[in-house]
Amino acid sequence: MKYNLRPQLRECGNKIHSQNDEDGIIEAIFQDIPARSKFFVEFGIGPNWLDKSYERGLEGNCVLLRERGWRGLFMDGGNHPEHYDIRREFITPVNINGLLRKYNTPESVDIVSIDVDGQDLWIWMALDYRPTLVICEYNPNFLTLHESLTVVFDQNFRWDGSKYYGASLGGLIKIGNDKDYKLVYANGVNAFFLRNDLLANPQDFDDEQLRVSHDQHVYDHFRRPWVTI
Repeated sequence: MKYNLRPQLRECGNKIHSQNDEDGIIEAIFQDIPARSKFFVEFGIGPNWLDKSYERGLEGNCVLLRERGWRGLFMDGGNHPEHYDIRREFITPVNINGLLRKYNTPESVDIVSIDVDGQDLWIWMALDYRPTLVICEYNPNFLTLHESLTVVFDQNFRWDGSKYYGASLGGLIKIGNDKDYKLVYANGVNAFFLRNDLLANPQDFDDEQLRVSHDQHVYDHFRRPWVTI
């Protein structure tokens, strides 16, 4: 069955535990599109990304969902207080499916949220699961959707704080098309992709109108190559 998703998601944005307005966007999407399992997977996850403090708890796209009774899996490569129940795993395109099986992720998972500051596109490309919604961090430094680029495949990649990380929004849209997902929202940090077989009104979501770009982070002095998708 297909459902109509409200086109003006930007008006629904709200921040409680998310980095930006993601809490409100997720809430609006699942008001319109029924959840199948109320199960999420999110990686990486941690404290506020600026002050690295746990004073306000965790900062993530699915923290509020867990508070509201959803089940889920948090994974991250760092160390976090035990009571947050974050599984310490370094996620790569090679191990992602094995990790989801290791932690008994259901096939009907509703959200997979990808934020690893590097291999994000490659991880989504490798993902065998078909969640209702994929949330993927993107690199907003690219000004057009024609720039369909990502960092090189390297499962040991570590972000150095420069502009060389992740993938362009145009690159993620191409992967989404291949996997039969539609871009429904972007905020300059995260892009939201919904399964096409659940969306009755894809014509209301225009990629170019949804694009948000801006300049951030320092120049990559190593001039590392980008891969065209």
